Amino acid sequence: MKPVLFAIIGVFGYVVMNVMIEQRLKHASPLANSLLLLVTGIAFVLPAAVLQWYYYPKFVLPPLTDWRLLVGLGVSFLLADYFFLKAYNSGGSLMMISTMVAMFPVFASLLNAGLGGNLPPSRQWLGWLVALITIVLVSEQPTAPNSSNSNSATIESIDHTTAP
Repeated sequence: MKPVLFAIIGVFGYVVMNVMIEQRLKHASPLANSLLLLVTGIAFVLPAAVLQWYYYPKFVLPPLTDWRLLVGLGVSFLLADYFFLKAYNSGGSLMMISTMVAMFPVFASLLNAGLGGNLPPSRQWLGWLVALITIVLVSEQPTAPNSSNSNSATIESIDHTTAP
């Protein structure tokens, strides 16, 4: 039960972050947002890591042989964060961007299959299809009513020079 609870708490944190970015921060530079998120994260994680290392003897740093991988994953995380914020800055909506997260298991299982060499089971292929259809349906931008009606009057098309 603990992994599910931790995942739900993590998802809730991302939900709060996404709503706040759309409502309050999408006008700001994605790079500035990324930098401030990173600095804030370091300000909280570094003291927590030091305290955990001091009070929890089982706190184990990864071996030096994995640090190159961790640096690469850090760069990957920062790039992903930047482009995620850029999606909002470029006019993406909360519904569209948060729905794209449904593709996470698709990409993760494809990458896992590619790196591990194992083909996923057929029901996973079906899940990918359902996720893709969901994204297409939710991401589709609605059209304005009467947008194809050429007889509708607009403010610019009204001639104000001929008063009755």
